[in-house]
Amino acid sequence: MSVLTPTPSDTIAVGTSVSVTANAVDADGFIPNTAPGGVTFYADGEPIGSNDLNAPYAVTWTPTVATTYSLRALATDDKGNTRLSPPVSIVVRS
Repeated sequence: MSVLTPTPSDTIAVGTSVSVTANAVDADGFIPNTAPGGVTFYADGEPIGSNDLNAPYAVTWTPTVATTYSLRALATDDKGNTRLSPPVSIVVRS
């Protein structure tokens, strides 16, 4: 489970739409394409967009404040188990 984009080296401007993508694999089952499965994305612990049920997992996010954000993704598998990605810190500039 990992956030693929954006990366810490990307420059993001306030008000610019950004594609946040993640890789999610379940070694002992699968990531279902029905709720409550799929991948949910977070910026500083707050959900962004809606739960994505289909790979490749992505959400479009438009940051509104210039600051450093911690992006994470949470995958839910077919057994209801969850796995949280390591955080990816990104800087949004004005």
